[in-house]
Formats: sequence, C-alpha cells, structure tokens
Amino acid sequence: VHKGYLEMQGIILAASLKFYNSTDYDLFVAIPRFLGGVANGISKKTRVFLSRLGVNFFEIENQFEHDYLIGNKFGCLNKITGYKDTLFLDTDIICVGELNLPKLSEDQIAVKPADRKTYTWSDDVWRSAYREFAQTSAPENRVDSSCFNEMMYPYYNAGVIYINTGTKVKINNKTKKKK
Repeated sequence: VHKGYLEMQGIILAASLKFYNSTDYDLFVAIPRFLGGVANGISKKTRVFLSRLGVNFFEIENQFEHDYLIGNKFGCLNKITGYKDTLFLDTDIICVGELNLPKLSEDQIAVKPADRKTYTWSDDVWRSAYREFAQTSAPENRVDSSCFNEMMYPYYNAGVIYINTGTKVKINNKTKKKK
C-alpha cells in the first residue's frame, strides 16, 4: 500500500478479503519505505482501520530503482517467507467472493495474464525478447486479454501472483504449516 489513493484501495481490498474469507488467511500489507524516491508511509487512520481487520504490516524496499514502482512487488514477495501458499494482490483488486485458489504443486507459480494489450511490439521484437531470456522462440500460443478480448503474447501484469513454496512457516519461533 502506498500513501494517498492506494490507501483507500488497500482498505477496500483488505475489507473485501476479510468479509468473504473470514479468518482463513493471514493478511499482510506491505508498505514501501520510499515511493518514487520520496519517503513513504500510510496515515494513522488507515493503519488503525487495517489493524482492526487483523492485518499484519511490514515495510519493504524496492529491489530496483525507487522510481520503478512495480519493483515494490518483488520486495513484498521477498519479505513473505515460510508460507506454503502465498497470494499477492495489487491494491486495485477487490474480492467479490470466497477465494477458490487452485491446487499448485510444490514450487509452482500461477500468474494472471495482463488485462489488456498495452504493448506495441512487433513479432520480431517479442522473439528477440524471449531469446534474451534463454527461450528458443516466442510462444506459439497467444492469450485472450480479459478486458478487450485481444489476442496477445502471454505477459503478466503481476497484479495477481499465487505461489506454492511447499515450506513450513516460522512465526514468532513457532513452526507450523501455513496457508
């Protein structure tokens, strides 16, 4: 959660998760120390409200440049360790029902494709990009964007990331299986 309008989005996301999922899950809010190179924090009122929902807070560092705000996601995922299953959600998401997460094998990850085609790269540029990451070629299959039904190369907005690490969690020096 960033200060400002993302605080309200974070409140709505947290409240909707708790409303539909009761206490089935531990809920964390990651707060970047810096936002665009400027010291960050959330308001006291936001912290109090989220605390009443049973939210856990931690600060994160951007793993990249402070101006690359998407990098905060990696800081968040690196901070939540020891959980068998971890679901990362951007603050612009709202839960409208009980979570029905798929069963993932150990060390598997599930990510949601981007909602819309936001790139203008040619097929040649995509093939080059895939080669840079040791792929022999761009994938043959395309995905259908959820907003405009555009066929596009599979790439991910990283707003929904679900990970199964298969590990046991250690919280306050107590070891137990966590979800």
